[in-house]
Amino acid sequence: MRSATSRRLSVCKCSSSCFSVWRPSGVRMTSFCMLARIAGSGRSRSIATALTLFAGLLTAVLPGSATAADTAGVIVEYHGGTSAAQRLDTRGVADVTRDATGPLPRTEVVQPAPGTSLAQAVAALNRDPDVAFAEPNYVRHMALTPDDPLFVNDWGLNDTGQQVPSSRAGALAFPTSADADIDAPEAWDITTGSPNVVVGVVDTGVASTQQDLAPNIWTNPHPGSTGQANDLHGWDFVDGDNKPDDVTSAANPGHGTHVSGTIAARGNDGFGVAGVSWSTSIMPVRVLDSQGSGTLADVVAGYTYAAKNGARIVNASLGDFAPSQLEKQAIADAPNTLFVVAAGNDGPNADNDVPSEQTCANLAPLGQAPAGCSFPCNYDLPNIVCVAATDGNDNLAPFSNFGATRVDVAAPGVRVWSTVPPNGDTDLSGTSMATPHVTGVAALLLAHRPDLTTAQLKQAVLDGVDKLPQLQGKVSSNGRLNAFGALHASDAIAAPPPPPPPPPPPPPPPVVQAAPSVALPAPDLAAPVLALDAPRRAAMRSAVSRGLRVLVHCSEGCTLSYALLLDARTAKRLHVARTIAHDTGSLIAAGTDQGVLRLHLPRKARKLRSIRLTLRVRARDAAGNAVTHTATIVLRR
Repeated sequence: MRSATSRRLSVCKCSSSCFSVWRPSGVRMTSFCMLARIAGSGRSRSIATALTLFAGLLTAVLPGSATAADTAGVIVEYHGGTSAAQRLDTRGVADVTRDATGPLPRTEVVQPAPGTSLAQAVAALNRDPDVAFAEPNYVRHMALTPDDPLFVNDWGLNDTGQQVPSSRAGALAFPTSADADIDAPEAWDITTGSPNVVVGVVDTGVASTQQDLAPNIWTNPHPGSTGQANDLHGWDFVDGDNKPDDVTSAANPGHGTHVSGTIAARGNDGFGVAGVSWSTSIMPVRVLDSQGSGTLADVVAGYTYAAKNGARIVNASLGDFAPSQLEKQAIADAPNTLFVVAAGNDGPNADNDVPSEQTCANLAPLGQAPAGCSFPCNYDLPNIVCVAATDGNDNLAPFSNFGATRVDVAAPGVRVWSTVPPNGDTDLSGTSMATPHVTGVAALLLAHRPDLTTAQLKQAVLDGVDKLPQLQGKVSSNGRLNAFGALHASDAIAAPPPPPPPPPPPPPPPVVQAAPSVALPAPDLAAPVLALDAPRRAAMRSAVSRGLRVLVHCSEGCTLSYALLLDARTAKRLHVARTIAHDTGSLIAAGTDQGVLRLHLPRKARKLRSIRLTLRVRARDAAGNAVTHTATIVLRR
């Protein structure tokens, strides 16, 4: 039962298919052609900032009378270490009740109690110190515009300028221009894919018995390893079981199956259409119901399931104005998975149609973003590729969002023929249809180069595009997807060309005839040999009056220095200087020097009965080599 504040929104856009969805009155929604929509709200990078604005912003988005019945409740993430009792207290204060376990650790889905509005519940939860953040668990809506025998219709893979028929009665054929395609046949000469490459299709489910898809449905090598019992071929987060089939309705002709066929319908099997990568394994992950609606919690759980079960690529043909902290966190937490997402079908320039004081990557907090933004396309994350749509003439499709800094690449997205349940094919349009072309090419790249990192995989896709003047400034790569070019780009990335050889060495310098060298004498490192002849004893009176005679013999020419010293103890006791005589001498050649040392003996010392003196003679030769000899002389009275 819907509240009285809700009204039905009918949309007819991009093709003849019309649909209707329910939304709360005042909630802004724009049609997407075959593109699942988020009707959720995001969170600023600062919870504190968000708290001051939150109530007013949500009130502007949701009518004051809206209750939990209008939404799928609130997603809450608690801080680490919060106990069950603390969470119970938090729910009591916020007047909410626990509904389900959330898709990420420490998260849960809660429902406001009767009489409590969504805005009141979220604001109360964000005020609680145990809560990391809380945001509405809005419902996502899928908005529609609505030797293989049908390969001739796959103009996006191989465009010869053919007229593409419509699957709808009375519709005119769609003219194309030759080579407005992704050069798939040229790429297939290199690889047609590998079952070892797993792609998660997070969507309305997949018709696993469809003849073109059945051989490529993924089989889980470790069922139950991520908590889903017996998930042999994927998981259904809508019904909570292991049967993620694509349940069709007037609102959903088989969106997930159509996307999967573009990625990996079997080629060269004599049936239906051919996908971009003929043998890629498709992991069905159902997060949208038969009406094309699903909660943000289920979508995030689907992302996480695919990444944890080995999907190197996730196709997410869904999006909306509203950013979500939870969704951004889930994608960031899977850095080894490339998320290929749709740009959106509202037609704005995501660079120019956003107020200058805002950016899509850093929005003022909650509620819906400006129309130029689309999420998850505009999250500032390195493992996202955002895809715009082109038509059969290589022009940007009139419905496609674009932006030179916010959208990465364009791909065929108008009248794309692909598989639908139970065993048929049809044409649909939208950035949802462009996105799986990029996903399929990424799968070919991993089949060709399994060791590519996520960053290298994204780089190869963008480096291999066909640069087109009509896409200049419309997407960051300035081009339309090209599978053949991407494969060659991956070769250059995975095995870069060897560096150029080093330049040849310079020619040797001319030989200059050197003058004959003159042998230099070996340096003199030997000290002279010194012999000292001095008396061992002498009379004090005679030594003072006549001096002491000393003979010094040197083995070569040298200079001599003499010093006569009182013993240190006597000099200290008498408070006199130690040196009482000094002299110098020199020898031109080897010989003996006769020196007489005149003593200057202090009177105090002359009164002593005996004095011990040290004679110190130092000899230095012409090369600077030196030697010192000493002798002891005792003077007596």
